[in-house]
This record gives sequence, C-alpha cells and structure tokens, in this order.
Amino acid sequence: MANASPSPSTRFKPGQSGNPIGRPKARATAILRETITDDDLRAIWKQTIADAKDGDKDARRDVFDRLEGKAVARTESGEPGEFDLDLADVSADALERAAAKLRRVK
Repeated sequence: MANASPSPSTRFKPGQSGNPIGRPKARATAILRETITDDDLRAIWKQTIADAKDGDKDARRDVFDRLEGKAVARTESGEPGEFDLDLADVSADALERAAAKLRRVK
C-alpha cells in the first residue's frame, strides 16, 4: 500500500520525475527486427509448429494465438450450465461446418 503522506525529505521535488532515467528503449527489439530475415521467421515457425504437434502446450498456444487471436475470458450469465444456444435450433449444415473447422485445427 502506498504511503498516503510521505515525509518531505522523500517526496519528489517539483518538476522531478518519479523515473528520471525513463522507460528503457526497445533497443533489443529494434536490433532483432533489423537482423532477422524472412527465412529465419519461416524456420522458427516450422519448429514451433513441429513442437506443437509433439505436444508442447506453449507452442500450441503460440500457434493458436497467432491464428485466432488470444483467448478472451468469458463470463456465464443465467444459471450454471444453462446455455443461450439450443442445438435443436442449429441446422445440420452449421453443425457440420463447425465440426469440419475443428477437424482442421487438429
């Protein structure tokens, strides 16, 4: 918990930043962007995909996050176990398309 009233000797002086050095520059990222080639990226992704196929959970997450976007936390509404969607109202074609999409993901 922050101190609501720090002593005058420890307070920031007027015009003085709380972080005088500032945020570090993204120097390593800039160097990496200049250095890495398309062939490097392809090799990295091929290895990541191979790792995902071998069961590496982190690699799977990286692949799915890149393809589908990061998962969003959802909250349930209504009674636990109650769904807004009644599968009886979903067409067979729509269910088959959803199943085909899931099969492609495997």
